[in-house]
Amino acid sequence: NCFGGFGQQGYGYNVNYLFAKISEILGVSAGFKAVIIGAGDLGRALVHLSMFEKRGVDIVALFDTDTEAAGGDCAGVPVYPIEMLENFCSENEADIAVIACNKEYVKSVAQRCVELRFKGLWNYMGVELPYTDDEIIVENIHLGDSLMILNCRICRNDSEDKDSEDESGEQN
Repeated sequence: NCFGGFGQQGYGYNVNYLFAKISEILGVSAGFKAVIIGAGDLGRALVHLSMFEKRGVDIVALFDTDTEAAGGDCAGVPVYPIEMLENFCSENEADIAVIACNKEYVKSVAQRCVELRFKGLWNYMGVELPYTDDEIIVENIHLGDSLMILNCRICRNDSEDKDSEDESGEQN
């Protein structure tokens, strides 16, 4: 309802139409292309996820500082040395850079991506990137924070179970 009125009073929603409209609003059909910078364990795990394709993002390349990692492919996606990033971007369209490299390289990699005019960065490395939306759109992923939220929710749930047990004198 926040995006507009897609239902019909008294009839509800046409689910296929609603799905199509929400996908359009979220840019699923925009055909974004992404590169993953960091072909280590995380980068290689990400390239295997079907979530990119399901959300309209095509991974077109991986880049890594390890020259031994370069030259092959991962899940059909070519792996290049990081030195080729600028050349690749001048010859190929890429909208999103997924940062999955070592923490020590995050800020320099991000600066290169800003200079290459990527539209967005998806940063997995837990290092806040200081850019504003007029420079580049950044989504910082904090896996540690997410884990702590999970821990907190489990503790809260355990505490509620214990409180319920104490009140009734029985286990639930």
